Amino acid sequence: MTTLRFIGELPLWFGLLLAMCISTVSWLYYQRDCKELSRRLRWILPSLRSMAFFLGVIVLTGPVLHHKQITGEPGKVTILIDQSESMSLRDRHMSLSRKFLIAEQQGWLSSGVVDHTVPKIIQGLNDAVQQAGNQVHSLPPEASVLPESLQDQKSSRERTTAMDQIRRNAATALNELPVELRASLTAELLARAERLVNSNPAPIAADSLDGHQKALEDAIETAYQLQTEITRLFENQLTTRIQSSDPALKSAIAMFDESSRWDRLIQLINRDNADLLKQLSAEHEVQIFAVTNSKATDGRTGKRLLPWNTVDGIQPGPTSDKLGDFSPVTDLATPLSLKDTSATATDPDAQAPARDNTPKSTVILMTDGQHNAGPSAIRAAQILKTEGSHLFTVAVGADQPATDLAVTSVEHPDSVFRTDDVHGTLVLKDRMPAGQPMVIELTHGNTVVWREELLSQNLSQRRVDFQFNAKQIAESVQQQSASDINQHVVPVELTARIIPQRDEAEIRNNAITMRLALVMQSQRILILDGRSRWETRYLRNVFDRDEQWFVNTVIPGNPAEASTLPRGKQPGQFPLSRDELFGYDVVVFGDISPELFESAELKWIREFVELRGGGIIFIDGQRQSLRRLSEADLQSLLPIEWTGLADVTSIPSDSKWQLNLTEAGSEESAFSLQTDAQNNRQFWSELPGPHVINQVLALPGSTTLVSAVTVGNSNPVPAIVTRQFGAGRVLYLAFDETWRWRYKAADTWHQKIWNQLARMVMPPVFASSDEYLSIDTGAVSYQSGAPVDIRIRLKNPDGSPATALAPDALLSIGNRIVSEVSLTEDTRVPGVYRGRATGLADGDYEVSVRASGFTQAALKARGRFTVLPVVSGEMTETSANESLLHQMAFVSGGTFLREEQLSELPDRLRPFSHGKIIESETEIWQTYWWFSAIIALLTAEWALRKRAGLL
Repeated sequence: MTTLRFIGELPLWFGLLLAMCISTVSWLYYQRDCKELSRRLRWILPSLRSMAFFLGVIVLTGPVLHHKQITGEPGKVTILIDQSESMSLRDRHMSLSRKFLIAEQQGWLSSGVVDHTVPKIIQGLNDAVQQAGNQVHSLPPEASVLPESLQDQKSSRERTTAMDQIRRNAATALNELPVELRASLTAELLARAERLVNSNPAPIAADSLDGHQKALEDAIETAYQLQTEITRLFENQLTTRIQSSDPALKSAIAMFDESSRWDRLIQLINRDNADLLKQLSAEHEVQIFAVTNSKATDGRTGKRLLPWNTVDGIQPGPTSDKLGDFSPVTDLATPLSLKDTSATATDPDAQAPARDNTPKSTVILMTDGQHNAGPSAIRAAQILKTEGSHLFTVAVGADQPATDLAVTSVEHPDSVFRTDDVHGTLVLKDRMPAGQPMVIELTHGNTVVWREELLSQNLSQRRVDFQFNAKQIAESVQQQSASDINQHVVPVELTARIIPQRDEAEIRNNAITMRLALVMQSQRILILDGRSRWETRYLRNVFDRDEQWFVNTVIPGNPAEASTLPRGKQPGQFPLSRDELFGYDVVVFGDISPELFESAELKWIREFVELRGGGIIFIDGQRQSLRRLSEADLQSLLPIEWTGLADVTSIPSDSKWQLNLTEAGSEESAFSLQTDAQNNRQFWSELPGPHVINQVLALPGSTTLVSAVTVGNSNPVPAIVTRQFGAGRVLYLAFDETWRWRYKAADTWHQKIWNQLARMVMPPVFASSDEYLSIDTGAVSYQSGAPVDIRIRLKNPDGSPATALAPDALLSIGNRIVSEVSLTEDTRVPGVYRGRATGLADGDYEVSVRASGFTQAALKARGRFTVLPVVSGEMTETSANESLLHQMAFVSGGTFLREEQLSELPDRLRPFSHGKIIESETEIWQTYWWFSAIIALLTAEWALRKRAGLL
């Protein structure tokens, strides 16, 4: 098979464009000298010269004929190179022995400078320990469908194999270890190693597995300690050599320390003097993919094809200097599918493996093993085996974590009031030597709102609590906001960071962003009652003590003045207008006579619920004032009706009603006082019950949230009932004794319950509003892929709802509109429109509104939210996850390698191929006939010029 390729300095498209331009210019220039010639020569002469120029420029694109001859049945090799952000890390903390081996493999160090004997001993012991652990512990329960007796036999064989491998590698270590290193081992360790080597190699009987478990664990521990001690001694030797001013070693170490994991892989694969791709492609069909979740990825396979050829290797791609090309997460499972679609998670034992006489397919996964997204990587490796393929895993990076500090996450409230304290917790990865000073801080812009000096503790996870007051941030935000826009909720972004330390391996993981909603305005509640009873007093105190609420309690005067209701704009007075009433969020309507209100005022209250979407809470009392509400005013709001029984039911003073949370009440978050559902129900039944309760029935369409029963009476009566009315919500309490919940608990439960009830019935607030537009986008931040609900309210200049419109929400990042969302009118609430944005990319969004009849200058309010990138902890783990890669290779029947062993791949893969691939290239631009073509064109042009008398 022969194909035409272009491998020159210029890409083909640019070479063709340049050739066409030069040819055209030369044709036009030369054509002027041919005006006196015949028409035929006027065209032929410039064309001949232009063609010669064209062929000369095309030489720069390097045209070659690629010849590929296949004999037999070559194997198939798929190389997957991890292209996640962690592959941009540098491994300055890697052991010196591995650094030297990698440097030698890369060509940075001459061969033979470092003796390979000790590194091979260390690697052998490491492999033995890892394989033993895999054989005994790694297989998940669902991986085996064998009967129990066969499982015991299989386990016996595995343990015997594990023990034999550890014994062989320990023997190799003792026999081949240089004398000076062996002499440095402790007598105790040498004795343990020799006992391991000389122990009885008899197979482990299936009926004595438990008895030999400890023996195998002791063998693993001995091999691990032997490997650790040999590594330490060998590292000391290498350190001494470097300190002796060996320039070759220093240079190699410097080059290694400045190269990222990705760079080392690409440089090794593309090396001219030992091209790994050339060796593999001689016996295998080779494809190379980048494992990435970037936009260029095939979403079904999680991998992107990397172009390469046997001359130049992998074409220019991402480097550690272009971090935007790396994926923020690592999914090692999805790309393991050999098909174009993701592998199906079927039972691997139900699928027959490929026949021995078919060409073997091999997958080589080069990664640091930081699998933090997607399905199980081990399960994917098992499925790969059932497809007749082997998985070779190549660990890239140090096997130990670096000296580093990282902020992994921040636990904080979603919203906070402008004057409240913000409490939260920073979760850190502290891998610094214990006792070193470190500084952690929270900043808002350039302002430090919290700072703490600590000492490092060298912990894999560390929690640090923080607390600061939001008042300073609120004042800063208020100064920056426009005076004609009312900001109820403002998204605030803070940065939690650790001040970088000198010895840190990576500082990009030192900071993380936290976003919370800062509530700038208090909610408004209006309490109406006929007298200052206990319920009203304590209820007023509940909200009056909380800065998040503005409370206006309206109570008529003494009984002689009870026929008048104070009205006005001052506290203690009922609003003078419908608009003033609509400025409240919640109305508490107590045991107050309806006759005190004018009919228009009762209509305002009804419209407050039905049209404004406000919440109203009716608290029924012993005077039964609510029964006097007429159907024309507020009675239709009530979710109950009174029974024909006694108006008020009381019980003896030594007894009481018991409150029980209904099924619907258990599902309502406002009634959650305990985290566990069963405990929450029990807690409600233990709350002090009322002594007097009004007998009512819940109307159809209403929901009973709390019922009440007495001792010896199994028939519950509704105690707290709710319903939706128009755009608002109504809550009815059949008793006025919630103040009893303060018994021996003060405000602990009474305040919490009433805050939750008020927020349950009140309408959701709009984050931002102006004279005509109110807008809200829900949370201040969303996870990637989550839908964003947009809600707006439009008012006409006279304050009435603007209906029958078709507004659009415009979503912008910076000054660029990236999405438009059509909003539909809410049929329950006039003037309110809703829409949903989906498929949004990561970024900070601003939402504006476009509506017919309104100019853009009039609609000033804006909504703001952030779509967060996927948080995976990708950069917080600085070591390669060799344990995972060992298991993946083990369950697939493949092999685990480290990056310094990449040169072994061609030999290890040779058994999986039954053919040869012979490739050669003919460099057309260097052949005599390409040169002859140019000479022929110029010769023909010269001959015709001479014949035409132009010479």
